[in-house]
Amino acid sequence: MNRGLKLLLIFVLIFSPVFGFLGMAGYFFYAVGDYNKFNEDLPYFYNEFYLNTFQEPNYTQLYNKSIWHGYFQRTYHLPLDTITDVVFFANNTPRGYDGKGDSAIWTGYFLASEAFRYAVTKNDSALDFIKQAALGLQRLITISGEPGYLVRFAVPKNATYLTNPLWADFFGGSNRFDVLYQGETWTYEDRTSRDQNIGIMFGFGIVYDLLREDPSPEAQEICQIIKTNVELVLDYFIKVNWIVVDVEGASKMGADFESGMFFTGPGSVAILAFLKVGELVNPAKYGPIYYNYAIKQGWADQTWDWNDMNVNWQYYSFNLNHATFFTLLRLEKDPYLKAIYQKAYDQSLWRLIKYHRNAYFNLIYLIAHDIYDVNATVQDGAVMLFPWNDTLDSLQRYPEAPRRSWTVINSNRTLIHPKTGQNVSLIDPKSVNWAETYGIKNLDFLFEPVGFSLSEEFQLDEHAIYALPIDERPVSDFQWQRSPFGLDDYGDGSWESPAMCYTLIYWMGRYYDFLPSVISVNSSLIKNLGVKNASYIAEINTNSSSFNISLENYDVEWAATWQNSSYYQDDTYNITIYAINATTSNSTRIFYLKSSAPAPVLADPSIYLSTNPAPSIALLLIGVPLITVTFVLLSRKLHCIKVQITKGGS
Repeated sequence: MNRGLKLLLIFVLIFSPVFGFLGMAGYFFYAVGDYNKFNEDLPYFYNEFYLNTFQEPNYTQLYNKSIWHGYFQRTYHLPLDTITDVVFFANNTPRGYDGKGDSAIWTGYFLASEAFRYAVTKNDSALDFIKQAALGLQRLITISGEPGYLVRFAVPKNATYLTNPLWADFFGGSNRFDVLYQGETWTYEDRTSRDQNIGIMFGFGIVYDLLREDPSPEAQEICQIIKTNVELVLDYFIKVNWIVVDVEGASKMGADFESGMFFTGPGSVAILAFLKVGELVNPAKYGPIYYNYAIKQGWADQTWDWNDMNVNWQYYSFNLNHATFFTLLRLEKDPYLKAIYQKAYDQSLWRLIKYHRNAYFNLIYLIAHDIYDVNATVQDGAVMLFPWNDTLDSLQRYPEAPRRSWTVINSNRTLIHPKTGQNVSLIDPKSVNWAETYGIKNLDFLFEPVGFSLSEEFQLDEHAIYALPIDERPVSDFQWQRSPFGLDDYGDGSWESPAMCYTLIYWMGRYYDFLPSVISVNSSLIKNLGVKNASYIAEINTNSSSFNISLENYDVEWAATWQNSSYYQDDTYNITIYAINATTSNSTRIFYLKSSAPAPVLADPSIYLSTNPAPSIALLLIGVPLITVTFVLLSRKLHCIKVQITKGGS
């Protein structure tokens, strides 16, 4: 064999694995690019399937849904002070808790939701639940014995829980460790991934920012708890250089905050967001570290990332990136750094997901760009109302509480394609090809020797050709982190989501004035949900047959009850409510209810919109009636209402 042929063989032997790997990588990226090609066609659906299908918002209904979804959250989804999903028996009693491994991230989102609710309403019950959840997370970041090392979930290992079928599946699971915590044995779940830390820091930052100037002792106590939690987490990550090692001494790739490929990506964004929260709670300690990373080490310029492959695969990464970018863009006051973050956000995320009908991402986009007058939103030289109108449509469409999982089938639907004019399947044909015909599963044989399945790790499933409205999608824990192109799912209505995907968006929208404030006179509903702040919930107990309620200084939840000891169980009662014109003092009847009638008579439906529950008259055990008035006034021009209660007549 001549020398040239030998060299050629040596070259082939040495470099064929390299060329094979490059060819495989090229095939993989081609598959992902072709599979996601449909995302470029989404603007074609803009008018026919987006704008023309938007539903008009009923702000009263939106408010009521926030109350009831919040009620179910706080009643059923905080079993051990952190958020879980719940599985119910047919009689609507809990039979188990699901999603415990993701409890930390959703508890962080719950903190954010309750913080926005408190900032809007000054409702003390929100503070109670914020404190409860913040202490629950404090347990998860201290229970392992390594302060700041977050675990997924923890349950007391005693007879009460060991014998309780609600917790039967927890103790026998993998990655479980027993530890003595505050004098009691607990079992905790380890192997925490980075998404859990992102969720808690997202919540910690919002709570501290919204409560730090609140003078109440309760708010200041919460701020101290949040400060302690943030410092524990940051000090741990700084100590381990953002590389997590679990209790068994193993490196946890899914939890590390490495910068990512070519020193860009979610690691850089997350680390800067974490340090920004640190600067918020302790500027002297963490401010210099943040600016060292952001400016001196140039990490601010490394916050862009290539997320194209996540359009329909690991869609949840968009949620994590939005949580970290929102923290940076909301807290950053330096115009130079904020402009860098805005550009990175637009290039990495918004260009990909702006037509995904994602209310959460839409809202973050508007806030991140300081766009609070949605009617003046300009993009590419044209009025661009889509992000906010799309958010309102999603809130309107979002189902009433409770949010349960039922079977959803979309794969059998057809439509007229706006680009071709042809009647086509809702399923993207390219996704069918890649999922079933010649997909990535053809490369599985290369990884069989090491027991790795490329097709299972990088699933290319069939998907819809446009983003489905929220009420047509399969149910999920946090809807906005799941692909809007999902087709089918099967459920029997037993699994319940905590529905932070509604309450967080609603109260965030209220806080940033995208949603109008709703003035409500609301008695038993609000009181039964644990409202304790009497300065905002007006409980009017009087023997007078007529009284006025001033609304001049209030645009939050109101409760009004009326009790008269001279009225008795067998009497018939009438409630009439008048709107008082602040200028002319003229009154207009807007509401009338007779105790024997099943529903109120609405004199002016444009002012009064029915709520759940309906206005009613409840009889106390002693036979004295308690008048409960529940209604919502949408007009901000009303400064006073007159409530008149009479006995008998019509």
